[in-house]
Amino acid sequence: MIKAHSDELQGRKLAEKMIESAEAKKGSGSIVDLRKKNAPADWFVICQGENAVHNRAICDEILDELEKVHVSPWHIEGKSEGRWLLIDCVDVVAHIMLPEMHELYSLEQLWSDEKKPEPEKDVW
Repeated sequence: MIKAHSDELQGRKLAEKMIESAEAKKGSGSIVDLRKKNAPADWFVICQGENAVHNRAICDEILDELEKVHVSPWHIEGKSEGRWLLIDCVDVVAHIMLPEMHELYSLEQLWSDEKKPEPEKDVW
C-alpha cells in the first residue's frame, strides 16, 4: 500500500489537521467519513475559500502544516487555476473549492448516507 504520511498523523487526525489549517486562513471546511463506502479515500476534507487566491493560500497553509509533521501528499492538483484544488494524502483527500464549485458539486451530499431528492417530474 502507498503511504503518503507518517504513522502518527493519519485518518481522522490528518483530516482535522487540514481543517485547522484551512480555518487558520479564514477558510471553512468539513470532514466526510467514507470508510464504509466504496470510495477513493477513507476521508474527504471539503474546504471553501472566497476566491482563487484565497484557495491557494488555504492550500499552501495545509501543505506547510503537513510538512511540519512530515506528511508528504501523494498528489496535488489545481493550484494554477485555484478553482478546485485537491491534496491527495491517499486515505485523506482535501478538496479546496470556490463557493460556486462547492455548491454545484455538493460533495458532502453526494457522499452522505441521506436519501437523494428525486428529480422533479415534467422538467421539460
